[in-house]
Amino acid sequence: MAAERSDLDQVFVSLGFTDGSAVQGSFAVSSASGSAGAGGSAKTAVKTVFRRADCVRGAVLSLDARRRCLFVFVPAAPHTVLRLSLESVDRGVEVDEVAAVSVGPALPEDAIVRALHVHGNKLFASLNDSVVQLALDSSGSAVPNASWETVFYALEQPAGLLTVSWPLDDGLVRDVVVLCEMRGNRVLVADIQPDGTAARQPDALAGSGVFGVRDAPSGVRAQFQWPTAVCVSRERTAVFVGEYAAVRLVSLQNGATTTVAGSNVFGYVDAPSGDLSRFWDVLSLSIDSMGTLYVADSGNNAVRRIADGGATTTLAGTRLRLVGDGPVSRASFARLTNVATTASGTVLVTDGEGAMLRAIVGAAAPLLLYNFGCHNLLSKLMRLRLQTLLVLARGRSERLRMRGLGLQSFELALLAALFAWVVRADQ
Repeated sequence: MAAERSDLDQVFVSLGFTDGSAVQGSFAVSSASGSAGAGGSAKTAVKTVFRRADCVRGAVLSLDARRRCLFVFVPAAPHTVLRLSLESVDRGVEVDEVAAVSVGPALPEDAIVRALHVHGNKLFASLNDSVVQLALDSSGSAVPNASWETVFYALEQPAGLLTVSWPLDDGLVRDVVVLCEMRGNRVLVADIQPDGTAARQPDALAGSGVFGVRDAPSGVRAQFQWPTAVCVSRERTAVFVGEYAAVRLVSLQNGATTTVAGSNVFGYVDAPSGDLSRFWDVLSLSIDSMGTLYVADSGNNAVRRIADGGATTTLAGTRLRLVGDGPVSRASFARLTNVATTASGTVLVTDGEGAMLRAIVGAAAPLLLYNFGCHNLLSKLMRLRLQTLLVLARGRSERLRMRGLGLQSFELALLAALFAWVVRADQ
């Protein structure tokens, strides 16, 4: 179980690092409680922006930045994909149901859609045991007489799906579609032809097909545990993959796989390093312009954030399976299914129960407190795990509690003095 608001926050307050305005960077201090520390701002709030009374299962969304719209699959009859303007949603303003435009023909009634993704004039959807696509016009509606066409078939529960323009060493660009095969425990890849269609059945990029969590320098040796979510890294040379209890990084070059945060054990822990963090049923991932990774932690009914380096915090969610808007300290979710980030910093999520589409407004406020590039000496110390610093106090207090980051007064004073001394020495 995650610790409540840590006394470590008091250390940074005593050093003047209270809101990220003085310094900004790479050590996360927040709590599972969703306080101002977790949200980055007291104004960060969750708002319902679209709902369907007949939506009884989690909706699926895809953000189209070029068209400034959202594509949302509603698991209610008829099984259609809706298009919403991003302008109001991005500001947290609720959109009336009549403002949603049906994109094209309905999907089969037995379709279980796990992901949507827009690539140019093609809308991809992963459902049941296949991936299908629909041709779009410039406005985002289906072209006349268009129908859903099968792209890949005979897959083992395809889930997360995206397309990547991957820069090659010779200066050329390779367009590929990457998808997670949930039951097959693999990450697949296939080339995209100039007309936007996939070239052939996908090949395995990473994953031996064996259920497990194993990092490996080559894709064929890696193991996954129900991979369900995928998003591209800022460098566009790798993809983040979300699975049952962890977030992994997979190279597009050779499938080399490393664990960014989490492990093979599910749970709920916010921590300053990825190996100490715990998740429970990661269903969706999204990355913002600063490289912060947002996680739809469905089992914990929370939206989590992973900073560069693996530090994990909770942005919103009380872990109670309820639907409630308001400040992130009190807002709650019920079975999160999707997360997406807009250019302005708004985080969009879909619930599996109750309200369908929610917006976390103000989430772009500073999350992190120190930029490793500001002070060379301090950056080296901050790169060490927090446990390394705390070992200085290990012989002086038998009550040191590393696991929950709950520190006693002696350790707090020691850390405050240490950081103050390092800052003065480095100036």
